Amino acid sequence: MTREDDRIVAVALLTEAEAKGLGGMFRTVFRVDREPALFHDLLAAIDAAEARAADPRRR
Repeated sequence: MTREDDRIVAVALLTEAEAKGLGGMFRTVFRVDREPALFHDLLAAIDAAEARAADPRRR
């Protein structure tokens, strides 16, 4: 496996039932603690990544 194959290419926020319903479609699943501060940090990191990707100076 090359380093290119190890890149994160998608992030999904799913309920446990949704993840189970998709069966073996995901190789890796991480549970997210529902503690508000931790979940807020996760959403803030996703928002920051989106903002960086939308920045025309980064294209």
